[in-house]
Amino acid sequence: MQLQNDATNLDELRPILRYIEVLISEYPTTLSSKELAEKAGVSPASVSKQKLKIRSLCNVDELVYNTRMVLKSDPVTFTKLALLFFLEGTPSKFFSSPYLLGMLERANIHEELSKSINEYSRHFTKQDTVNLISIILRSLSKFKVLSMFNKKIRNSEQRAIFLSFQYARAFGDLLNNLDLQLDENKDLKFVLTLRDKLFFFSKDVCQRLVENFSIIKSLSDKKKNQYVQVYLETVDFYLKKYFSLGTNHIKQIVEQNNIPFKNAYFEIGHFYEPKTAS
Repeated sequence: MQLQNDATNLDELRPILRYIEVLISEYPTTLSSKELAEKAGVSPASVSKQKLKIRSLCNVDELVYNTRMVLKSDPVTFTKLALLFFLEGTPSKFFSSPYLLGMLERANIHEELSKSINEYSRHFTKQDTVNLISIILRSLSKFKVLSMFNKKIRNSEQRAIFLSFQYARAFGDLLNNLDLQLDENKDLKFVLTLRDKLFFFSKDVCQRLVENFSIIKSLSDKKKNQYVQVYLETVDFYLKKYFSLGTNHIKQIVEQNNIPFKNAYFEIGHFYEPKTAS
């Protein structure tokens, strides 16, 4: 599944978001339409109106044999739901859900992420993924996005642009409160390497998303390049600003453990820079 068209395609799922929230929180329990309505706080008729959209995300075998609903566990559905909560500014609901935990238990996460997100394997190894998951799951309760634009901007492409800057700030806050385990110098260098990889990965994803927005595609090549360049420079500025908060947090932790922290470590790219195409 490619993410470039999802910002628009996911608009059709927004009306059933409350049902999706129930399904990810109840996973892997199967639910009847009546049970889904009760847990979502709506009437059975309301669920019935959205039946086709809801069932498009559910396991077909369960529906055929039990006429009950449980979310699919394939990479396409997983990535679609993750992006939906990203665009809604509520990623913690997804990341802390039993659905995600169930997927982590059964899936080869690194390979699935590499298939779903083109840029992922360019920056992260399988061991990186394991360690990132460990850090993220310890720190998820502290990840919050204050989305002032979310309810006012209905267009998903425009909302994604605004949210990208809010996520930069929220991610900086998360970095500033990460539950890290830094006891040795090698732990410090490992975490700072992940910091660098996350930075360049975030820039790559932002660039691809904005380049594939319909409003950008409609511009001339010259205007398109100018618009993308301004956007990426702004993203670069805010990412560096908020990633520096996380670096300060890391510095405080290691200094408490009497681990030396060099000034050069503040520089994004000191431990990792992506290879350029030859």
